[in-house]
Amino acid sequence: VIATNNYAHAAAAIRVQDAAGRAAQFAGQMQADAAAPKVFRQRTYLDTLARSAARSRKIVLGATNTSDVFLFNLEEKIRPDMGDLGLDDPNSPK
Repeated sequence: VIATNNYAHAAAAIRVQDAAGRAAQFAGQMQADAAAPKVFRQRTYLDTLARSAARSRKIVLGATNTSDVFLFNLEEKIRPDMGDLGLDDPNSPK
């Protein structure tokens, strides 16, 4: 009974500390949004995009004869070694 009671108190303390931390984080976010709304929203968007695509394979292709177009291939690699051939870039200085 004592161990269960101690466990319940510890779990409650963890929840309280977690809530306090989240509240402080939210307060900081509100201040950042008030100080620079466009920067905060763009940064939040990009952070969310980075976290959601962290485990996905990304390929960026740039064309020289058109405006910049970014293509993101978020599919898994078919074979792990297909994009990891280690070939030298012919345009890189030697």
